Order: sequence, then C-alpha cells, then structure tokens
Amino acid sequence: MKLPVNDIINKTGGDIMRLFSEDIFKKMTYDIDYRYQMNTIIFTMITGSISVVFLITNLMSKEYLLASIVGFLSILSFSISIYVDLTGNYKNPAYVITVSGVIVFITFAYFGFVEGFSAIWLCLLPFWFLFLYGYKWGIMLSVLMQLVLVIMFWSPFSSMMAYQYNQSFILRFPILYLACVVSSVVMELSRENMLKRLNESVVLLEKVSRVDKLTETDNRRAFEERYEDMWKLFKNKDEKFSIMMIDIDSFKNYNDNYGHQEGDVVLKKVANEIRKVTDRSGGYTSRWGGEEFVCLVPFADETDISWLANNICESIYDLQITHEYSSTSLGVLTVSIGVCTIYDFSDENKNTSLATADKSMYEAKASGKNRVGKAYLIK
Repeated sequence: MKLPVNDIINKTGGDIMRLFSEDIFKKMTYDIDYRYQMNTIIFTMITGSISVVFLITNLMSKEYLLASIVGFLSILSFSISIYVDLTGNYKNPAYVITVSGVIVFITFAYFGFVEGFSAIWLCLLPFWFLFLYGYKWGIMLSVLMQLVLVIMFWSPFSSMMAYQYNQSFILRFPILYLACVVSSVVMELSRENMLKRLNESVVLLEKVSRVDKLTETDNRRAFEERYEDMWKLFKNKDEKFSIMMIDIDSFKNYNDNYGHQEGDVVLKKVANEIRKVTDRSGGYTSRWGGEEFVCLVPFADETDISWLANNICESIYDLQITHEYSSTSLGVLTVSIGVCTIYDFSDENKNTSLATADKSMYEAKASGKNRVGKAYLIK
C-alpha cells in the first residue's frame, strides 16, 4: 500500500499500521487470489518452521534419513513462501506443496516414521489442505489421504510396508487422522462463516460511508468516485454528459427562522424531487454539501440538461413549501440550478467542468433565483 510522503510525515506509526491493516483486510475480504496467496505464504512459513524444529530433534536423535526429509521440506517451504511473495503466483507452488505433502505422508507411513511426534506432523495435512484449497477441494484431498491410510494400515497391502506397526497404533492413527479431518472441516467452516460475516459488515460500512444519512442520496465521497468513473468511461467514447449544480435559495434564512428540524425536512423533500426527475433520465444525484446537490446525466446535451433543470425548478416550486424569508418575492421555497455539458474529456477539464456548473448556478442566483443558469459547453 503506497502512502504519499506528506501523509506519512503527518501520521503516527499507529496510524500507518492501521492503514496497512485496513488495506490487507480489504484485499483478504474482496480478492480471492490475494487471500489464497496470503494463505500459501502463511502456511509455508508455518510448515517450514515446524520442519526446522523436527530437523533439529531428528539430528539430535541421529535419525539422519528423517532429518534429511524434513530438512528438504523446510527448504522447499521457505523457498515457496519467498517465491509467492515476490511473484504473487500461488497456484503452481500450492500444487508443489500438496504433492510434496502427499509424498512425505506416504513415505513416513511406509517407512515407519509416523510414530511419536511425526504422527502429529502428518495430522497437520487436513488443515493444510483446507487452508490452501478451501472447503471443497480440502475435504476431497483429506478424504483421499484417509483412504490411503485405510489401505496402508487395514488392508492386505499392509504386509508389504517396510515397517510393521503394532496393532494399537494401526487402530489409533487412522482414527486420529480422521478426527483431524473433522476438526479441520469445522475450523474451515467457522473461518468461512466469519469471513462471510466480515465481508457483509464491510459492504454495509462501505455503503454507509457513501450515503448521506439525512437525504439518503450518495454523499460527496461517492459522487467523486462516480464522477471519476464516468469521466474515464466517456473519455474513450465520442459522447457527452452533463452536470447540474443545484442550490436551495435562501436556505440559511429558512433554517434561521423555521428551525433546523424543518430545514432537514426540506432537504429530504428537495432531494426526493431531484431524484424523481433525474432517475427518469438515467441520471445520478448526490448531495454536494449543505443545501447543494449535484447531478450527472449521461448522454444529455445542453438542450436536454436545461430542460431537465427547468423541470426540477418547477417541481420544487410546485411543492409550495412556505418560505416567507426568501430573497425572492414568491414566498415559497425555490432552487437555482447551474448546468454545463462536457464534450472534451481531457484531464484539465475534470475540475473545470464542476467549477463551470457552479459558476452557472451563481449566475442563476444573481439573475433573480428560481431559474436555470446559462448552459456552458466544455469543448
């Protein structure tokens, strides 16, 4: 996650860590590939660390064949972790991990290395499969290895193994492995359920952070994202879209004399009327701030947007909301609207277009309010 230099200077270490954590959390929640990439890195680091511990204990007990196997596994695990971190490619390394794990599993069982602590190491395989591949494939691989155990320990082929286990272990180990399979499934289901709930919470928070609570329209943050997206889209097309900047006339006077609660009611009514008009034309409405709203109407030219703006003016006037303190002589609530139509989507016009619509709106106010300003063209 890249942070601007000025932001880093102005933030504490805790703030920076929080931003990094939020970025990772969002990626883990929304990006399936990133989630599996991180799963692969985490699990290979854990596997490598466990293998190093076994390597040391096996060397101390002079079990050199076993030490060489777990030593190779530790090197492989750490190498894969570094490779995935550098390249982002987790699929092929995950296959390598799986094949290596299966080979080690069968080798350990065949040569008698699963007694003692080695049995615990092999019982990590179901968790490994579920963690790397998710619920469906993890269960399939775990059950497959369970079948391999049954064949190796409880079938006539058991006599062909290089090491003959005692009957107590033959009974206990497959059952122990089955218990680990069940436990890993329960853990994975819990993890997936938690991730789903977290995802739903994030989606809800994202929605709340982009909606103005009072008017239930998108807020300025959401508008800026939509505006950016529309600009990129129309930049590659030989088309146009228009902007309306809408301001409630003498709203401060309304609030001062009728109270802020009545002012909130008015904002809701105005927002609803604006949406009614713009929605019919495929437009988008957002609260710009205070008593201002902004609308984007795709494919609308200067004639279309002026007509829509006049419709909004008339709709607000027709509400007949009493406003005895308006600077107009009408005695009811009105709005003034500025409009502009964009044909040239060069980067320098992105901010200019909003400023131009704002300019048109102030010209409408200066001309007497309750009207639409001059339709400017950005060409």
